[in-house]
Amino acid sequence: MSDSFKYPVIHVIAELGGMGLCRLCSEVKCMTDDTKVTLRMGPEEIQMMDDYVAEHPEVGTRSNFIRAAVRAFVVGDATDIDGRAEESGIFVRFPEVQLIALSLLKKQGICLSEEEYVRTCVLKKLITEETEKESAVNAFKTAQYTSKLK
Repeated sequence: MSDSFKYPVIHVIAELGGMGLCRLCSEVKCMTDDTKVTLRMGPEEIQMMDDYVAEHPEVGTRSNFIRAAVRAFVVGDATDIDGRAEESGIFVRFPEVQLIALSLLKKQGICLSEEEYVRTCVLKKLITEETEKESAVNAFKTAQYTSKLK
């Protein structure tokens, strides 16, 4: 079986003009010196990309998505070749209604950022009230001991 039957092939126009990531989504210009690139991707990657593009209509097309991914990789915002990010962490997808709710919480001053709010919620589930009180007591005792040494 040839490779063309194993993976869908996407034809991408690689822009040589050098546009910033923040302007990528709707302001991509077709230039006469663009280079056509053929890219092979597995069905899982295609589905991930299509899902993202569908959930973020401002991206526009697969080509715009791939351009942004290339730029993110080059400037260091993407994972390494082996799939590991420089910083450890996880990526969580939320439905649009939950994203809107998080954004409104931020606008109302309930949290500084959506990320901070989610992190706080997770910590509340992971760290029991007893553990938090014990940590506070231990921190205060350590502070008292440290101040006596000065």
